[in-house]
Amino acid sequence: MPLRAQDLFAERIRPLLEKRCASCHNPEAKMSGLDVTSREGLMRGGKQGADLVPGKSAESRVYQFVAARKMPPTEALPAAEAEALRQWIDAGAAWSGPESFHKQRARAGADWWALQPPKPQTVPAIDAANPDESR
Repeated sequence: MPLRAQDLFAERIRPLLEKRCASCHNPEAKMSGLDVTSREGLMRGGKQGADLVPGKSAESRVYQFVAARKMPPTEALPAAEAEALRQWIDAGAAWSGPESFHKQRARAGADWWALQPPKPQTVPAIDAANPDESR
């Protein structure tokens, strides 16, 4: 029994995008201008325009690159994952769960010690005649 598009997204597509695509195509990295961590990002696409055309995998650049084994660049997706991506797109590319699954990297806040201005410190006096006793 084929999975519904939302179930397919939750069980197969989201994990695939997170594991195989999002490290290079996210709001911070955006290689080729593409963010795969949200449906909006896929619809907007990258430098070449829209990468996701719901209902039309053959017109969706994200699937074209996967089918041509150009993406991911280090190791092509297994046939079952590529087929799941095709099915998801052809079923309308439903997105379930949070609008984006991108986890922003933790950044130091303004109160982080290294971002504070230096403060003058009092240097203890040393008795030149008995330097060991001054400690």
